Amino acid sequence: MQQIFLWKFLIRLMSNTQSMLSPAELRAETASRLWQVIKYEHSESIDNAIKPNLENAEQQSWMSAAIYGCSRYYPRYQNQLVQLLKKPIKDNEGEVKALLILGMHQLSEMKVKAHAAINETVNACKILDKLWAVKLVNGILRNYQRGLETRVHKTELTQYAHPKWIIKQNKLDWPQNWRDILDANNLQAPMCLRVNLQKTTRPEALEKLQNNDIACEAHPTISSAIVLQQAVSVEQIPGFFEGYFSVQDPAAQLAAQLLLEDENDQSLDMLDACCAPGGKTGHLLERMNNSSTLLALDVSAKRLELVHENLERLNFKSDSKKIQIICADAADLNVWNPESKDQKKFDRILLDVPCSASGVIRRHPDIKFRRNLEQVQELTKIQKKILQTMWGILKPGGRLLYATCSVFKLENSLQIQEFLGTTSDAKVLPLNIIDAINTDLGSQIFPGTNDCDGFFYCLIEKKNNS
Repeated sequence: MQQIFLWKFLIRLMSNTQSMLSPAELRAETASRLWQVIKYEHSESIDNAIKPNLENAEQQSWMSAAIYGCSRYYPRYQNQLVQLLKKPIKDNEGEVKALLILGMHQLSEMKVKAHAAINETVNACKILDKLWAVKLVNGILRNYQRGLETRVHKTELTQYAHPKWIIKQNKLDWPQNWRDILDANNLQAPMCLRVNLQKTTRPEALEKLQNNDIACEAHPTISSAIVLQQAVSVEQIPGFFEGYFSVQDPAAQLAAQLLLEDENDQSLDMLDACCAPGGKTGHLLERMNNSSTLLALDVSAKRLELVHENLERLNFKSDSKKIQIICADAADLNVWNPESKDQKKFDRILLDVPCSASGVIRRHPDIKFRRNLEQVQELTKIQKKILQTMWGILKPGGRLLYATCSVFKLENSLQIQEFLGTTSDAKVLPLNIIDAINTDLGSQIFPGTNDCDGFFYCLIEKKNNS
């Protein structure tokens, strides 16, 4: 962010004499934060670029929607911008590029009136001290606006707003479904809740939400899930901080259900091998009986802070006999579970491996320009190593649930196929997931199916050869 704009913005916040930015200031602030996303400044989450919040809630909502929308259609806008510009914008003038993309998005998707979108975006150049770009931004946006009604998408990249490699990979993996997957990725995902069935029932939870003017409905296929008609802040959700609800996609809620479906009253030693940020960890604890234990691992100490926060909100003590949390690489047994000591083995293992996140692009649209095929191929090596390691500490008769939020077969069914080819004591169990694609090597949920994110699950049982 330019020093002049930052100074003006801080003065406004400190004085607190006016809660709203001007239309041009709002666009300047939005473009500055959008450029942070585009240039990968906030590597963990697009949400980090949207904080701190603006004083005015309506303007904060506008800015958030604009940044998400620009990121969602970035491959399209980037391609169109190349055609509109006579020469590329220099790397050190990225905010001008962000302003142009923001202007294009206002005109094409946000349906802002043309004169307001163009004039205020041009005025934002002045606020960002980009006077040299005033005529450029004005000319490009006017040319773009004039061509909107007659513009035809000449390539799949601009039609589907995905990079070529993602389109190609989906075509290869899902020749009958790739268009539906890409279309679903460009839709905004609904906010979904998981009901803590230890504390209440779903009908009671629905009534509680509706009595607080939160429009919602029961998810059609996942028994613990509720879908909100409109996203709300967690502060508005009654009982959220008392652990009655968690924000979690319905497909992600399947993990605990699939792993513990036949638990009954067994005393199980369980492992959540890649647990952060802790959504599935909390759900496992909600479904476990009192005689079972859970060890949760993650390699990131920072992300484990989120796990502790989630469990504390759900009233689970992380230092109790029931749950233990360790910061460690799951694949490095010498650090957390060495053979030189009494190596622990587990009855159930949840292995939600690091993946491309290609199934959750609708929630994280910046994945489109943060990932590439080489990264996915590197991730498959990590997945293979962790899977092989976890299999060694699974008890005979035990079950391992392999999970990804990906739609790529490289990370899913092909990964399982390779594993089975080298593992004689592994048996894939059938899964009954409504409207999922059964690959015989696991079940694939496509993004958008029953309001779910894209997920892959494979439940593998270790044969008891004794």
